Amino acid sequence: MNPEFDAFEYAGYLGSRWRTIAGACLTAVLLTGGLTMLLPKRYTATASILIDPPAGNDSRTATAVSPVYLESLKTYEHFASSDTLFQKAVEKYHLAESGAPVESLKRRILRVGKVRDTKILEVDVTLEDPQKAQALVQFLAEETIRLSQSLLRDGEADLLLEAQKQMDAAKARFDSAQTMWGSFSTNSSIDGLKAELDSAAELKARIRRSWIEAAARAADLASRPNEAVDLAGAKARVAALEKQSRELEQEWTEKNAKLAAQQTRQTQLSTELETAKRGLDTAVTRYREVQNATGYRGERLKLIDPGVVPQRPSSPNLMLNLLAAFLVSLSAAIVFLSFGFIWQRHGSSTRRRPVSIDR
Repeated sequence: MNPEFDAFEYAGYLGSRWRTIAGACLTAVLLTGGLTMLLPKRYTATASILIDPPAGNDSRTATAVSPVYLESLKTYEHFASSDTLFQKAVEKYHLAESGAPVESLKRRILRVGKVRDTKILEVDVTLEDPQKAQALVQFLAEETIRLSQSLLRDGEADLLLEAQKQMDAAKARFDSAQTMWGSFSTNSSIDGLKAELDSAAELKARIRRSWIEAAARAADLASRPNEAVDLAGAKARVAALEKQSRELEQEWTEKNAKLAAQQTRQTQLSTELETAKRGLDTAVTRYREVQNATGYRGERLKLIDPGVVPQRPSSPNLMLNLLAAFLVSLSAAIVFLSFGFIWQRHGSSTRRRPVSIDR
C-alpha cells in the first residue's frame, strides 16, 4: 500500500525546491515582460452620448424611468455600430490601408455599449495612434447623433405627410358636400311644393264641401218628379266635382311624393355635410398636433463627452500580463513538483517493501 499523504512532508519537499519554483516564475515573468514590451501599444478613446427622453413627455413623469424603457435604449447601440457608419469612418480615416477585412477590423477596434441601468451610450475605439483614436470615436459619436436626428426627421415628415393627406381628403369631401348642398338649395322646390300642397288641401276642402252640397241637392231633386231637368244638372255637377276631386287627389299625391323625396335628399345632404365638417375639423386638429409635435418625438441624443486623446495605452497591460505570467508559472511549477513528489514517494515505498525467500 502507498503511504498516507503527509502535508508537512509535502511542504518541506516544495520548500527544498524553492529555487526551481523561483526560477520558473522569474523566467516566465522576464519572458512575458520582454514580449509585452515588444508588442505595439494600443490606445482606447471613449465618447459618451446621453439619451434624453422625448421632449414632449410630461415633466412630472420624466424621472420615472422603468427598466423596460432603459432596456429599449439598447437599440441605439446599432446606430453607433452600423456597418454603413463604420465603413464611412474607415474611408475617412484610411483605416483599411492594411488590407484587413472591414468586419474583422470593426470587431477589433470598435466597442459600443449602453452603461447598465443608465441612459448613457459609450463608444470605444482602440488604435495604435491615440490622436486618430480620439478623432474616430468623436466622429462615430457625432454621426450617431446625426443619424438618429435624420431618422427622427424622416419619421416626423412621414407622419406630417400622412396627416396632410388625411386633411386634404377631408377637405375635398367637405367641399364636395358643400357644393352638392349649395346646388340642391338653389334648385330645390321644397318651399314651392309645400305652398302648392297647402293650396291643394284648401281646394280639396272646398271641392269636398261643394260636392256635399251638390249631392244633397241632387238627392232633394230626385224626390220631386217634376224636377227632372234640374236633377240631371245636379247629377252632372256632382259627377264633375267627383272627377275634379279625384284629379286633385292624384296631383296632391304626386306632389307629396316629390316633396318627401326632396326632403329625404335634403336630410342626406345635410347629414353628409355635417359629417364631412366634423371629419375636416378632426383632420385639421390632427395635422396641427403633428405639426406642433415636430422635433419633440423620440429620444434626443446629446454628446456629453467627445473623448480625450488617451495618454496611457490600454494594451498591452504590462502589470496584468506579469501577474498572469507569475500565477501561471507558479501553478505549473507546483503541479510539476507535485508529480515529482508523488513519484519519489512511490519509488521509496517500493524499495522499502520486504522481499520473501522461498525455502
